[in-house]
Formats: sequence, C-alpha cells, structure tokens
Amino acid sequence: AVLTCLNYLNILTTISASIFSPFSKILISERGVFSTELKELYKGNIFRICLIKILAFLTYRKANHIIAVSNGVADDLSRSLKLNRNKIKVIYNPSASKKVLFLSEKKIKFTHKHIFNKPTVVSVGRLEYEKGYDLLIKAFSKVIKEIDSSLLIIGEGSLREELSMLIRENNLEKSVFLPGIIDNPYPYIKKSSVYVLSSRTEGLPNVLIEAMAIGTPLIAIDCNYGPREIIGNSKWGYLINNENKLAKTILKVIKDKNYIDPKGGAKDFSEETIYEQYKSLIFDN
Repeated sequence: AVLTCLNYLNILTTISASIFSPFSKILISERGVFSTELKELYKGNIFRICLIKILAFLTYRKANHIIAVSNGVADDLSRSLKLNRNKIKVIYNPSASKKVLFLSEKKIKFTHKHIFNKPTVVSVGRLEYEKGYDLLIKAFSKVIKEIDSSLLIIGEGSLREELSMLIRENNLEKSVFLPGIIDNPYPYIKKSSVYVLSSRTEGLPNVLIEAMAIGTPLIAIDCNYGPREIIGNSKWGYLINNENKLAKTILKVIKDKNYIDPKGGAKDFSEETIYEQYKSLIFDN
C-alpha cells in the first residue's frame, strides 16, 4: 500500500505506481482546500493551476481510495475535480495525541513568563493573509480597552512587518507579542485563557484540535468547514460567523468562568480512532 499527501505528490505517485507497482493499493490524501491551495501555491499562475487540475482530474480516479481531512475539503475536491463525493472518505487528523498532552506540561521560557501575568489570548500559525491575524489584532485592540490582557501569536511568515506596523498603529506594543517560531507551543496554549483561530480559510486546523485536547477554551471564525467540524455547532467552543463578533466573544470567555469545556470533543481526533479508520481502508479486502 502507498499513502501520499499533497496534490503534486498524489499525482506523481499515482502515475509512478501504475507503471512500476501496478498491484499496489494507492491511497491519496488531500490535507487542505484544493481550489484555494492551488491559487496560493502557484500565485495565480494560470498555466500551472490548469496543469495540476488536469493531471489531478485524470490521476485521482485511478487511486483505490481518496481521503480528505474534513468534509469541507472533500466537498471542494469533489466540485473541483468532478469526483463522486461518495468516493471520498473523510478521515480526520490524529491531532489529539498523548504526545501533545505530554509536551503541554513542559515549562515556558523564562523570558516569556511576563506575558501571562494577565489574561492571555493565544494563536499559533504562519504570519500569512489566510490566517487572519490582522483581524485578530484589530479585535484585540477592542478587548484591551475593557480588560488588561495579552495577545500572543506564535509563528513566522511574510507579514511580520505588516502586522508589527498594525500593532504600533494601535499602540499595542506592550500587549501584543510576536515571538516567532517556538519549538514547543503547547505549554503556552495550556497557560492561555483562550485559543483563537482567526483564519480566513482552513482545511482542518490541527492546532485547534490540539488546543481542544489540552483543554484551552476555543474561539474560531467559521471559515469553510474545518473549524465547524471540530467545534460543532458551538458544542466544544465558540464558533462565530464573522470577525465583527470576535472581540465580544473573547471578552465573554475571559470574563465568564463558565466557558465551554472543549475536552469532550477530542476523542474524535484521537490516535486510536484515526488508526482504525486508516487500517480499515488499507485492509479493506
């Protein structure tokens, strides 16, 4: 059996396996929203986007199983490549792992301890447009007017300077922190008052599942299907339909000690659950 991820590797593997290993079982997996990722990956290069779509259209049908990490990813893939939606199996990422819980018990760096002297909002991801950190910073500028708090955004990316400028424009230098990449972000998530996913688009955000397993209250903008499938209809956290409600919801979670406990939802993303689902596909006959 051969299992691959990412569209160009899925294409190459399907072609290679059909020539050199025709009796292998081929399982290909889409990890993000296919149509959106093509635009982001190839920066609007129409020729490359069309080439990948044509090759994917021809090769994905030859796979024994097509796997998507969320129903949103599956729906988009079905529309983009004219695939029968029933042929696409949804298997979530096994992100609620025991390793994450173990790592969350580690100590944070001494130089970062002062951040947590007050209620802290945390988010982890690339500093890119699709992650919506400009929306989060603007929302936080309203939060801090009502309650003294910190915003910690862990990650690196091309928008660092743009986001830093936004922080300065709102006089948030002493309250918003961009420490870059931290090897182990899980203790920071555990120590925070709330985890916020402000993304404009997501397939299935692993870090939201990890924060769920750790037990940090969750807020997510309802972008595509990914966050909705994790949180449910605000069953395991707060799902908001636009960024305008972000500041109000952050304040609600920080002030309200009876917030929604997310831990109950983590079982759907456990290693044991996902292992059995992959096993059933690999050994389906």
